[in-house]
Amino acid sequence: MIIMTNLVIRLSREVIEHFKSEGKGWQTRIDVALRQHIVKHKDNMKTYDWDPADDIKTKEDVIGILEAAIEENDPRFLLSVIGDIARSKGMTQYEVNR
Repeated sequence: MIIMTNLVIRLSREVIEHFKSEGKGWQTRIDVALRQHIVKHKDNMKTYDWDPADDIKTKEDVIGILEAAIEENDPRFLLSVIGDIARSKGMTQYEVNR
């Protein structure tokens, strides 16, 4: 039995459009694709440091991440996202401890 967990994840528009174009159940299909990838590559998978600020480039990115953070209804997460946005704009003094 697979237990699903709600979370906020940012994906490229192309990925979302691809999976949504196939109709209802698009989020489940993304989950299946990711699990298949893990099974196929688990022996070669490596983790690395990643800063979300590096992927916030446009006004649309800012709006999207803020909307997703607000939907989570978690003030600490919202502050973290605001810190990511600030860092993406070069405001390094506004880093939020995670």
